[in-house]
Amino acid sequence: PHIAYICAPGLVSTPFARAYKVLEVRPFNVKKLKAWVKASRIGVLEIKKRGTAVAPDELRRTLLTGSGKGPNKATLVLTRMGEDRVAIVVEPVP
Repeated sequence: PHIAYICAPGLVSTPFARAYKVLEVRPFNVKKLKAWVKASRIGVLEIKKRGTAVAPDELRRTLLTGSGKGPNKATLVLTRMGEDRVAIVVEPVP
């Protein structure tokens, strides 16, 4: 509620929204996310956000610094679930 993301157990096609498949939900912790980026060899990171004061460009620079230029891409959705801040790893649904 109140975040403007819609979740469903299955794909619902609509021209009004982009669909993403949830791969993993992680607590929002910069140090742990940075380790995940490095271990996953991520070189391109898209960050989407709702309900959090994080600056995506600044966080992207922080997470990618020192991780090298990995061959993988990832998308993170930063939001809240209740009072908890979370980072949801997603992939676009074609």
